[in-house]
Amino acid sequence: MKNCLVHSPSGAGAEQAPALAQDLPVTGFFVDWNGDTRRTERPGVGYTCKVRRMVHEGQPYLALDVLDSGGFVTHEAVYYPSLAALQAVGVSINLIEQPAVEVNVDSSERHAGATHPA
Repeated sequence: MKNCLVHSPSGAGAEQAPALAQDLPVTGFFVDWNGDTRRTERPGVGYTCKVRRMVHEGQPYLALDVLDSGGFVTHEAVYYPSLAALQAVGVSINLIEQPAVEVNVDSSERHAGATHPA
Protein backbone atom coordinates (compact mmCIF):
# COMPACT_ATOMS: atom_id res chain seq x y z
CA MET A 1 0.00 0.00 0.00
CA LYS A 2 1.08 3.57 -0.63
CA ASN A 3 1.37 5.95 2.31
CA CYS A 4 -0.53 9.18 2.88
CA LEU A 5 1.47 11.52 5.05
CA VAL A 6 0.86 14.41 7.46
CA HIS A 7 3.32 17.23 7.13
CA SER A 8 4.36 20.14 9.42
CA PRO A 9 4.92 23.70 8.15
CA SER A 10 8.00 25.75 8.93
CA GLY A 11 8.31 29.51 9.21
CA ALA A 12 5.93 32.10 10.62
CA GLY A 13 3.06 30.61 12.57
CA ALA A 14 4.41 27.06 12.47
CA GLU A 15 4.37 26.79 16.25
CA GLN A 16 0.59 27.24 16.16
CA ALA A 17 -0.02 24.18 13.97
CA PRO A 18 -1.85 21.29 15.67
CA ALA A 19 0.43 18.71 17.25
CA LEU A 20 0.24 15.22 15.73
CA ALA A 21 2.27 12.12 16.38
CA GLN A 22 4.68 11.35 13.55
CA ASP A 23 4.68 8.22 11.39
CA LEU A 24 1.36 6.95 12.74
CA PRO A 25 -1.73 6.06 10.69
CA VAL A 26 -4.12 8.96 10.16
CA THR A 27 -7.78 8.49 9.34
CA GLY A 28 -10.39 11.10 8.56
CA PHE A 29 -12.44 12.59 5.76
CA PHE A 30 -12.36 15.22 3.02
CA VAL A 31 -14.67 16.63 0.35
CA ASP A 32 -13.57 15.55 -3.13
CA TRP A 33 -13.61 17.25 -6.54
CA ASN A 34 -17.30 16.31 -7.06
CA GLY A 35 -18.48 17.50 -3.64
CA ASP A 36 -18.61 13.93 -2.32
CA THR A 37 -17.09 12.83 0.99
CA ARG A 38 -14.17 10.38 0.99
CA ARG A 39 -12.07 8.73 3.68
CA THR A 40 -8.39 9.73 3.78
CA GLU A 41 -7.42 6.08 3.62
CA ARG A 42 -9.70 5.60 0.57
CA PRO A 43 -9.16 8.67 -1.67
CA GLY A 44 -10.08 6.86 -4.91
CA VAL A 45 -8.59 4.32 -7.27
CA GLY A 46 -5.07 5.37 -8.30
CA TYR A 47 -4.88 8.16 -5.70
CA THR A 48 -3.15 8.65 -2.37
CA CYS A 49 -3.34 11.61 -0.04
CA LYS A 50 -1.08 13.79 2.08
CA VAL A 51 -2.38 15.64 5.13
CA ARG A 52 -0.50 18.86 5.97
CA ARG A 53 -0.50 21.00 9.12
CA MET A 54 -1.20 24.57 8.03
CA VAL A 55 -1.91 28.00 9.55
CA HIS A 56 -4.25 30.51 7.91
CA GLU A 57 -4.73 33.96 9.46
CA GLY A 58 -3.28 32.64 12.71
CA GLN A 59 -5.62 29.65 12.86
CA PRO A 60 -4.20 26.12 12.59
CA TYR A 61 -5.94 23.54 10.43
CA LEU A 62 -5.12 20.36 8.54
CA ALA A 63 -5.09 20.50 4.75
CA LEU A 64 -5.22 17.47 2.48
CA ASP A 65 -3.68 16.95 -0.96
CA VAL A 66 -4.90 14.16 -3.22
CA LEU A 67 -2.00 12.82 -5.30
CA ASP A 68 -2.09 10.85 -8.53
CA SER A 69 0.19 7.87 -9.21
CA GLY A 70 2.95 10.25 -10.36
CA GLY A 71 2.87 12.15 -7.05
CA PHE A 72 1.21 15.26 -8.51
CA VAL A 73 -1.44 17.11 -6.50
CA THR A 74 -4.78 16.74 -8.27
CA HIS A 75 -7.04 18.11 -5.51
CA GLU A 76 -6.67 20.20 -2.34
CA ALA A 77 -9.13 19.96 0.54
CA VAL A 78 -9.51 20.49 4.28
CA TYR A 79 -9.00 17.41 6.48
CA TYR A 80 -11.80 16.53 8.92
CA PRO A 81 -11.27 13.95 11.69
CA SER A 82 -14.87 12.68 11.63
CA LEU A 83 -18.15 12.79 9.74
CA ALA A 84 -19.55 14.77 12.67
CA ALA A 85 -16.88 17.45 12.07
CA LEU A 86 -17.98 17.69 8.42
CA GLN A 87 -21.63 17.98 9.43
CA ALA A 88 -20.73 20.69 11.97
CA VAL A 89 -19.50 22.95 9.14
CA GLY A 90 -22.62 22.29 7.05
CA VAL A 91 -21.33 19.69 4.60
CA SER A 92 -23.98 17.40 3.12
CA ILE A 93 -22.34 13.96 3.31
CA ASN A 94 -22.36 11.54 0.37
CA LEU A 95 -19.70 9.03 1.48
CA ILE A 96 -17.89 7.32 -1.42
CA GLU A 97 -16.27 4.01 -0.46
CA GLN A 98 -13.08 2.84 -2.20
CA PRO A 99 -10.41 0.21 -1.39
CA ALA A 100 -8.25 1.29 1.57
CA VAL A 101 -4.67 2.61 1.37
CA GLU A 102 -2.42 3.29 4.35
CA VAL A 103 -2.38 6.89 5.65
CA ASN A 104 0.65 8.01 7.71
CA VAL A 105 2.01 11.15 9.32
CA ASP A 106 4.89 12.95 7.56
CA SER A 107 7.47 14.96 9.48
CA SER A 108 8.94 16.77 6.42
CA GLU A 109 8.93 20.57 6.21
CA ARG A 110 6.62 22.84 4.16
CA HIS A 111 5.98 26.58 3.93
CA ALA A 112 3.20 27.69 6.32
CA GLY A 113 1.95 30.50 4.07
CA ALA A 114 -0.08 28.35 1.67
CA THR A 115 -3.56 29.52 0.80
CA HIS A 116 -6.42 28.00 2.76
CA PRO A 117 -8.45 25.72 0.46
CA ALA A 118 -11.91 27.11 -0.27
